[in-house]
Amino acid sequence: MWGSIGLNSQRLRNGLKKYGRSGIVTYLGLSSCVTAGFYVAIERNVDVKKLVGITDDPDPDAEPSLMQKLLLGPGSHFALAVLCSKACIPIKLPVALALTPYVHSRAQLIPALRGGIMAAALAPATEPALGLDRGDCAHTRCYCEENVALLLRRLEAHGGRRGALYAAVVSNAADAIPLWRQAAGDEGQGGFIVWDYHVLALEVSRGGAPPARGPAAATRVWDLDSQLPFPCDAPRYAAEALQAGRVALPRHLARRWRVVAAATFLAHFASDRSHMRRPDGSWAAPPPPHACLRGPSAPSGHTLPRFRCMASDRLDSGAGGAASAGSDSGDDGSAGGGDSGGDCGRAAARLAGAKLAAEVERRAAECPYGVVLSEAQLLEWLVGAAERP
Repeated sequence: MWGSIGLNSQRLRNGLKKYGRSGIVTYLGLSSCVTAGFYVAIERNVDVKKLVGITDDPDPDAEPSLMQKLLLGPGSHFALAVLCSKACIPIKLPVALALTPYVHSRAQLIPALRGGIMAAALAPATEPALGLDRGDCAHTRCYCEENVALLLRRLEAHGGRRGALYAAVVSNAADAIPLWRQAAGDEGQGGFIVWDYHVLALEVSRGGAPPARGPAAATRVWDLDSQLPFPCDAPRYAAEALQAGRVALPRHLARRWRVVAAATFLAHFASDRSHMRRPDGSWAAPPPPHACLRGPSAPSGHTLPRFRCMASDRLDSGAGGAASAGSDSGDDGSAGGGDSGGDCGRAAARLAGAKLAAEVERRAAECPYGVVLSEAQLLEWLVGAAERP
């Protein structure tokens, strides 16, 4: 039995690491139900003493043991119910582990389970407005685009945000983008992994009083697949997840970033999950439990490829499609195709500082698929944004 408990305890720790407080709520809820069930059974004179191996002492004058005093004295019914529940730990643990994924997925659809008292109690003191933890968010492995769409919906509906919200899709022509500090990455190499693409949320704030940790903390990255804090200050994310200024990437692996305002992304994003089907029709990874997502303005049921493409809508491209002088076209292996949408394709070469920020934010909001940035432009916008009024 003890070997079983040890094995289940290890599985429970792994489950808690993956599902967060959903696992805690599931186990405590199950344990409470089991305890209540034993209590009702005892109250109805079911001989539960046999279940825990308590036998009547043949000597009526003998001093009762401590266990007998506890279980047969005042309040004994509740004490006995708790003891019986504890005896069922080898059964409760695997049941809780089996139920946790279901509870976790349903929690994303029930507002009452999204935050609650526990979220407020466990929220870091430096993030009092949102109190949002990774464990509170819908997350399906290998479906980062849908995870971020649901996260943006939630952040849009939640009060207390510091700034404007954006979706950021990172990829390149090689479909190979190196990232560090990823939960699915190689622990021995600092969480290093190479994704074909990745999607995360950005929160960019300007103006007003800076937070207590300094002005740079006003710009944050919400990466559901990262080992870094959630959310993470942009300078730290750039240093640790992107290894900006530390690792020189080969030209063909240079990361490109498509930035789209949250409302625009949610309106135009759609996925039928066909990109996750193998040639034989099976799933490359199990799909999320919710229905496929499609924004009200999406022209088809699968616009994800358009968001992943980094060859068009580039900030350093003019309306005709050619990269402007001085731009870093070709660092992602693409020719820098033209922008569609008229004014969205206005040339924006050599922009910097506040002008770059204004152009990025204009096109991210007005263009259906946002604007594509080099990583240098992204970091100028994100890290520099926090220090500009």
